Amino acid sequence: MGALSFEAFAGGTEWALYPAGGGLNLKQDGEIHFIPFGTDQAEVEKLARKLWGEPAHSGSLEECGAGPMDYDAFENSMTLHFQEEAFEGWFMEQGAAIETSSGLGLGSTLSDVRATLFHEIEVEETTLGHEFWSESLFGIVSGPEETDVVEALWSGVSCLFR
Repeated sequence: MGALSFEAFAGGTEWALYPAGGGLNLKQDGEIHFIPFGTDQAEVEKLARKLWGEPAHSGSLEECGAGPMDYDAFENSMTLHFQEEAFEGWFMEQGAAIETSSGLGLGSTLSDVRATLFHEIEVEETTLGHEFWSESLFGIVSGPEETDVVEALWSGVSCLFR
């Protein structure tokens, strides 16, 4: 898509913003536009605020393994992460009512995750719990069984301590 320009999308009538592996998907009037990590922070914040309202919390995380990052945490339990004024990750936590454009979200089963992703996922017990990862999507499930459910989901940089 190149450089994101909020103004390029200002005329749409039906908008939705979904988390995606490697960025966000903006659905506008039936078309999906991918917003990749590395996109300008200010432009991503404009879109997120238009669709999700003002963040419930914003701030800086100075002691993350990936380095210092800024964040916007929204009422829908989505948190966007920024480094050096660029969008670099998102995190979906308990209470999130939002899903990826393919329907994955909190409460999806491990079987749903496997069926939705087009590549193999690994599941391993870590200090965070039963963690899964694929090419660009990561999460925590309630256990290793196919019927266990997703409890957290993220992509890109995060501030998790293992």
